[in-house]
Amino acid sequence: MPRFIPEVGPTGGTALGNSYLTTWANCPREWYNVYYRPIVTYDAEDREKIHRGIQLPNTATPLLTGSIIHEAIAEWYTSGVRDGVDTGERSLDRAIDVASVHWKSAAPKYGAGPEEADENWRLVEQMITDYHHDFGPDSANPDFPEIRVVCDSEGEPLIERAWEFPITDGYSYTCRTDLIITNRGNLQTMEHKSATRNSARMRLKSLAMDSQFSGEYWIL
Repeated sequence: MPRFIPEVGPTGGTALGNSYLTTWANCPREWYNVYYRPIVTYDAEDREKIHRGIQLPNTATPLLTGSIIHEAIAEWYTSGVRDGVDTGERSLDRAIDVASVHWKSAAPKYGAGPEEADENWRLVEQMITDYHHDFGPDSANPDFPEIRVVCDSEGEPLIERAWEFPITDGYSYTCRTDLIITNRGNLQTMEHKSATRNSARMRLKSLAMDSQFSGEYWIL
């Protein structure tokens, strides 16, 4: 198989990260179709262009839900950072605004069309609101000041930050962390996962063996 390193895609994923490697481990044929299969197109001047990988026209609704909520929570934490310091002032409005932008962008990917998209938006908006009411500054169990977002030397919050480490010539292992925080003074990484109520317990049990987190711990 020719050496191939995918570019970072529009979803914000990282090249040679966990998804790339586990796709290969689980099914080399799927890896070939998703990441490597050459697709030939032509531009307006009839010049040949080659793209790699097949992208399905529709995306499973749970994946869209998780992606949108991911962006919203990132903005929720970012909204509290001022001049390199986490103030704990989380903005529900900013989180919902960001979610709305990503939901509108994802709307064509809902397989059942506008009705499914609208129904999912109501779910997404409710989940973000519940998160704010559970952990926001006016909640009964606010995450701040025990949990504080860490900023880099330039005062930028370590939110949705990509990391990489060289493995061998031409290849680096990469990951993208949700948050780097201090939890009661202890430096930690913080990740968010969405799951249905029925699958949440199984998801929690599997986290200790999850290759995404193993790779993240190693690279950090």
